[in-house]
Amino acid sequence: MSSAIRKFAGALLRRLQSLRFYRLLGRGRLAGLLVREVVPADYPALQRLLGGPDPSAGQSAPRHSNPQVTEWVAEYGGQLIGFVQLVRRPSAELYGGHWLFSLIVASRWRGLGVGERLSQAVIDRSRQEGAPRLDLVVYAHNLRAVRLYEKLGFVQYTHPLLEAQLAGELAAAGRRRVVMGLSLE
Repeated sequence: MSSAIRKFAGALLRRLQSLRFYRLLGRGRLAGLLVREVVPADYPALQRLLGGPDPSAGQSAPRHSNPQVTEWVAEYGGQLIGFVQLVRRPSAELYGGHWLFSLIVASRWRGLGVGERLSQAVIDRSRQEGAPRLDLVVYAHNLRAVRLYEKLGFVQYTHPLLEAQLAGELAAAGRRRVVMGLSLE
């Protein structure tokens, strides 16, 4: 498929995904969506979803075994269509506390509630663990993600320890990430 056709198809899909009708129709279709923790058998499909090395070519990116990180996938019809991480860091560190990281939903499944279900898994586990809050960083121009997080109760705030790093990213790359947090108490 030519690059121009792919760009047009992507733009058309994003436009459809913004329509309420599309979301209502799609959400009903996803009744069989399963959100579960990652297992080793998921790694090849997860690499494809995340855009990592091609597992069919014998390339393999090692997965972490950090007990402070829990990963979930969204599976539909045997296909992995989304991913998210809960990262726990000691409160004295820069990214201290519970953090939602790496929310990814395959493009054709966006706007159907997959990201919401994955995020809710992180929120629920953080609450179960007694975390007082859950934080995340997101690019300010990613309005779909910002709206999703706001819908889930997250609010933007200034994190004093991260502010210099985030301002530096804006100066270097021209894009700004913002910190959002959700009180779990």
